[in-house]
Amino acid sequence: MSPITSRQNPRVKALVRLWERREREAAGRFLIEGQRETERALLAGVALCELYFCPARWRDESVARALLEKVEAAGAALVELAPEVFEKASSREGPDGILAVAETPSLSLENLNLPPEPLVLVVEQVEKPGNLGALLRSADAAGVAAVICADPRTDFFNPHAIRNSQGAVFSVPCAAGEGSEVMAFLRESGLRIAATTPDTETLYWDTDLRGGMALCVGSEHDGLSTAWLEAADVRLRIPMHGGADSLNVSVSAALCLFEAVRQRRC
Repeated sequence: MSPITSRQNPRVKALVRLWERREREAAGRFLIEGQRETERALLAGVALCELYFCPARWRDESVARALLEKVEAAGAALVELAPEVFEKASSREGPDGILAVAETPSLSLENLNLPPEPLVLVVEQVEKPGNLGALLRSADAAGVAAVICADPRTDFFNPHAIRNSQGAVFSVPCAAGEGSEVMAFLRESGLRIAATTPDTETLYWDTDLRGGMALCVGSEHDGLSTAWLEAADVRLRIPMHGGADSLNVSVSAALCLFEAVRQRRC
């Protein structure tokens, strides 16, 4: 099949619309940009529908060809785009010529299957997809059992969140729900709730983070809501010695998660 050469092609227009959250939710599909991210989605069993490719943008033809074979074997359609058309569909500077469309997995809390004494990361109302992606990457590195978004303002399958997670969104079990639903799920799962806040004297390294634990972080601007702070079994803070009064939410979460990992190794 010849490559698509028109930016006005209906298929290309539908592809570009998936950059918008409303369109993703309506279509039940999302975008995965990049060879590494697509490989990880495929490995995780994500249902790929289509793969758009541009050989002129490939960095390693043999690796890209091998990916196309895997994707086609999995049942997805392959569609070639001319370079100028691929650039319209891509959001990256210097794209690698791979852009997939996948079916959106369920984010129901009921689908989570937690192991005994899990470490779970709860993210309340984080707005920036880049921060959500970084949180997912830290969670993956720390080996958390799940990442849960409470009252989400961005979505796991925002292409920028996927990119910043480096595909970790496909390897970490994810769920989302209203705050009250998430709290109920944590309680029913027997998890203690640890809330990060600057308004406590308890330092994160002095907090027992072993056993079934949900570490909760809040939005970039406001932090955790009063509801989560009141529901917490323990509140913890990160000491700040410089002029800055806060850390990026993904950095704060990473510090606390790896303290939990350290304690669980002792």
